[in-house]
Amino acid sequence: MKATEIAGLVCCCAPRARRGGPDSGPYIYNIFMEFLTKFRTPVGFLLRETYDDALNHLSNRHLFSPSYIIIGGRQPGEGAIISRDRMKAADVMTLSEKQWFLVETNFDHWDKDQDKRRITAAKALKAIGRRRLNADSMLKVLRTVPVKNNGTLFSTVMSARFPLLIKNSTFVWE
Repeated sequence: MKATEIAGLVCCCAPRARRGGPDSGPYIYNIFMEFLTKFRTPVGFLLRETYDDALNHLSNRHLFSPSYIIIGGRQPGEGAIISRDRMKAADVMTLSEKQWFLVETNFDHWDKDQDKRRITAAKALKAIGRRRLNADSMLKVLRTVPVKNNGTLFSTVMSARFPLLIKNSTFVWE
């Protein structure tokens, strides 16, 4: 199964089983988590008003299944990738002065980059540089092979500060 969720939607846009990282276990775990969470905490329902609230809530709330959650705020430095287990975050990477970008490619970042997507994306972002990065250059990175591969369902650039950006920067690949 493949899935991508976009904040604000109560559905999966592109479901995908997690490759890499801990095995999510048998399907009975999903049923168990539904009872434990009282059927109330799909990721789309955990939206918050502030970046810090969202980061805390999405890192600590029990969820139905493991996932990668990428969040961004409206202020400089507000961005994180939350690698989730069912009960809590397995890891949280955040932006900093030294780390001005983060890359997630459906593998746990602490594991070897099996398909070179993460390495390729990081090299491309460093070549562009922080000051020259914009929606167009980001889309160029997302279109670069192997960042875009046969498993890529869609590529999009989103911004909490400029929400209309998604309208012109989403590409569905066939």
